[in-house]
Amino acid sequence: MPNDTHIAGAGRASAGRRNRRGGFTLVELMIVVAIIGVLSSIAIPSMQDSARRARRSEAFLNLKGIYTAQKIYFTEEGRYGSTFDQIGFEIAGATPLDDTTIQSQFYTYTLQSLDVDGVSSANYSAVAAGDLDPSDAMLDIIMIESGVVVISN
Repeated sequence: MPNDTHIAGAGRASAGRRNRRGGFTLVELMIVVAIIGVLSSIAIPSMQDSARRARRSEAFLNLKGIYTAQKIYFTEEGRYGSTFDQIGFEIAGATPLDDTTIQSQFYTYTLQSLDVDGVSSANYSAVAAGDLDPSDAMLDIIMIESGVVVISN
């Protein structure tokens, strides 16, 4: 009968294990939450910086479009255009505020015709100004003048 006693004792121990519920303890859950917090604090600023760079790239592309439209207009008319309608430039999804200003989601684009030595529309400037980082007090400004890109940040 010693065998029967051993089996009976083993049965009680496994029955105790079956009654214990599976799951995570509070300490384990807090460790997981802490790990997620640390990873988020690293990933979120990096993601925001990437988004700002992408928005700035969009402004560069739109200014390149203005440059191309002005070059075409200059080839046809012998002078630079003074309004976006003249040069045939528009931005999809943006709102024209007037003939020389377009408001997109992140930047405001302004076109200005410049007189040089009394010659009307001999030069132009286009400016993209936006506030991509509200935590700093500076505007993000990109400007072109007859094809010369000036970056101010």
